[in-house]
Amino acid sequence: MNHKSLKSKIIIESLFKQGESFVAYPFLVRWKEIEPSSSSLQVLIGASSKKFKKAVDRNRIKRLTRESFRLNSVEFQKSIEEKNLFLGLSFVCISKELPDFAICNKGIKKALKCLENDVIQKKP
Repeated sequence: MNHKSLKSKIIIESLFKQGESFVAYPFLVRWKEIEPSSSSLQVLIGASSKKFKKAVDRNRIKRLTRESFRLNSVEFQKSIEEKNLFLGLSFVCISKELPDFAICNKGIKKALKCLENDVIQKKP
């Protein structure tokens, strides 16, 4: 029931070209159904080097986002597996300032709720 990191260049390109997106501040969330693989959920987490010049800041954002996702994704992953869906997800921080854990956590919760309503509820 664990998610995997999204590393396939082909899936990443199709996610950014053909995937659907929405904003759950401080994240731009993109998602797309992908080919069945070993994991039902593959996640990409990023932060712009244009907005966050220092690598230490980008790494902090990614760490906070990964932890927020880990804490909030259990129910989401269960419902994906029940519907037999395979999703590619990306969370890219679009904030201008360095977000703290509370802001990241709120954004992840909002994103997962939107995904639950848009993707999972609409599947038969």
